[in-house]
Amino acid sequence: MHTAMDIKAHSGAGTAILSIILGATAVASEGTNLIANGGFEDAVFGGCPNDCFTSCGFAINHWHRPAWYYTEDLVRNTDSPDCVAIGTVPNPAGGAYYVSLQGSVCCQCNNNGRVTQFVTLEPGARYRLQMQVYLDQFDAIKVACGTQSVTFDGSNTATDTWTSVRWYFMAEPGATSIEISSVGTPSAPECMEAERAFIDNISLRRSSCDADLDGDGDIDGADLSVVLGAWGVPMTDPSPADMNIDGIVNGADLAVVLNAWGACPD
Repeated sequence: MHTAMDIKAHSGAGTAILSIILGATAVASEGTNLIANGGFEDAVFGGCPNDCFTSCGFAINHWHRPAWYYTEDLVRNTDSPDCVAIGTVPNPAGGAYYVSLQGSVCCQCNNNGRVTQFVTLEPGARYRLQMQVYLDQFDAIKVACGTQSVTFDGSNTATDTWTSVRWYFMAEPGATSIEISSVGTPSAPECMEAERAFIDNISLRRSSCDADLDGDGDIDGADLSVVLGAWGVPMTDPSPADMNIDGIVNGADLAVVLNAWGACPD
């Protein structure tokens, strides 16, 4: 059973639930993955400036990058000593490549990288975005959909290791894209702002197993305990048991657990 922490993120009028699973493996699938090429395998490696990562002359199919500068890197997922020596970190769960959102070698430029993919979402439906990240203490990765957003950084995510994170949100009318960007500090010492912020294995699925509060693939007594433990308490801090995101845990949330009792659908 995974250790989970949930926080609420606000951006404009949007409210979202971020669920960070530290060291977690993927939970039961919940429908079609709406992200194409989430592992960045369908890409053209340009080989500039070296054979470990490329900052120029490459394309990642289905993903859009800013037109005015290129600070993202396509990184070879390899344990080659030559590549590790210059800062790459192999992802044991990855394929041939992953992306660095902080490929800029300009310490003063603050050229935070960004990738965007257009998606079709149903307004009012609940979705789960999951991905792997690798952060150092100065990194921060922001995920946005419409006016809603959440940020993964050292305050809520393990650093210096590949970590699986996930975010639950309700789709807003007019939200048509997922944007993932680096928002790390430009004041990091020794040019560390121009490093890391790695992302890989991104998926976006409509959530059909909201009541699996501990992410173990089953709705059972452990999930019921989460609901009862948060029952009726006005929330200054969010709770994963508030599944309809109305600010309080009550009979509506209990009904979701009881109606979904058993194994999550494959």
